[in-house]
Amino acid sequence: MTQTIASIPLDHIDPHPDQPRRTFDQAALEELAASIREHGVMQPITVEANGSDRYVIQLGERRWRAAQIAGLAEIPAIVVPAKQTSDRDRLIRALVENLQREDLNPIDEAQAFQRLTEAGLSNTEIARRCGVSSHRIPARLILLELDPEIQQFLASGQLHKDPRVARALLDIPDREVRIRYATEAARRRFSIKGILIGSRRIAAVIEAQELEREKTPSLAFAVRRRAAEWNLIRQVELDLGRRMPSWETVKLAADATCAACELRDVASKQVCNTCPGVDVIANMIEIEANRARKKQARPAR
Repeated sequence: MTQTIASIPLDHIDPHPDQPRRTFDQAALEELAASIREHGVMQPITVEANGSDRYVIQLGERRWRAAQIAGLAEIPAIVVPAKQTSDRDRLIRALVENLQREDLNPIDEAQAFQRLTEAGLSNTEIARRCGVSSHRIPARLILLELDPEIQQFLASGQLHKDPRVARALLDIPDREVRIRYATEAARRRFSIKGILIGSRRIAAVIEAQELEREKTPSLAFAVRRRAAEWNLIRQVELDLGRRMPSWETVKLAADATCAACELRDVASKQVCNTCPGVDVIANMIEIEANRARKKQARPAR
């Protein structure tokens, strides 16, 4: 393949649309820009001719971005002619080349693996072409099942990319609680073991609460009416690592209400929903939520 080296205007160059890297560290770009101002671009980028005096970056987008920050008008580039290949083959080549050469964060890497999978490559083929272990592909792909908010923590390195962490977080069924816990884990830099233990504990609490609601209709309907208060109580319980003692009063009242109901064997959801006992439990939930707010407002000792 014939290649030439030329100095190309920065505004004649476009980033590759299939570049796996979606995030660039701004501080690192500023450092590279300062080096370029001092020493110039030491290694040419690689571009592909795209017709009409335009070029697409194959390798070196970080250098191209840093050169813009440094105020350069042109950048040295190795120009390769456009290959007569299908869009699929172009996509695969671009993704594989970047996966081989670029230091991608785990989310960018996972998205690149996903696109290669969608292009029809097996895990074995992806591993062979990219020079990685075949176990690495599923270990990265599971990260994409996490909420976007949690993926940001992984991309920035605040959460560990170990797939056990992703599986543990995914075991927390409540999305809001899952994100709040991941945020706390990222802020406090929890270890892998700490996240695994914490996630199991939270999942167990949520499961137990859901079982209580299912077997106690008055509690289930009251929770629907006081959803925000219920979530607040639950979060305070999780923060404390145990059930608040006063909450037991609400649960006992709910159990007693349904156990004493003469219609318990034949009652329909419609009948239970209009039961005055539901209003009683809903009011008790609101009272307990006020207690929870006070607990949250207390300064840490």
